[in-house]
Amino acid sequence: WNLLDREEIVPNIGDFHCMTSMGANLLVVRGKDDKVRVFANTCPHRGALVAQGNGNGKVFQCPYHFWSFGLDGHLTGAPQSTDDDGKDLIDASNREAFGLAEIASGCWGGFIFVRFREGPNTLKEHLGAFVETLASHKLEDMRVARKDVFEMEANWKCFAENYIDAYHIPFVHKDSLS
Repeated sequence: WNLLDREEIVPNIGDFHCMTSMGANLLVVRGKDDKVRVFANTCPHRGALVAQGNGNGKVFQCPYHFWSFGLDGHLTGAPQSTDDDGKDLIDASNREAFGLAEIASGCWGGFIFVRFREGPNTLKEHLGAFVETLASHKLEDMRVARKDVFEMEANWKCFAENYIDAYHIPFVHKDSLS
């Protein structure tokens, strides 16, 4: 499970937010059922982006062949999807197969998490003792005051480990942090 962002990026039903994470184009959406879902932001027909930026809407539409998708990712329309005899190629029997690819996601404490491959643990199981330990902090009630995004070509683990490695501080930061 990987931390993606805060739920507040899509606070209302119909809100969407496009982003890239680990090289994948993602579409974060709050559905009619108030659930936050994450989809691959690519049309399953020809791979074009179905949304850009952020906003609020009822459907997403591919700009290439105008396939449209609901807030739950299901295909709602596919113009001219008939065979030479006029028979529908997409109907109730196979429509489910043509929706947006949903990325496994979950929310906890106001945070959105995703995972790009199947695993045995639910998000809550993965978080383990954090759920109970941090319950008193009411993270779901907090809001982002400032957000800094750094684009870098680096091994994320080395970057993150730098912040938990205090061994270098007396040498590299001797005039500031030390």
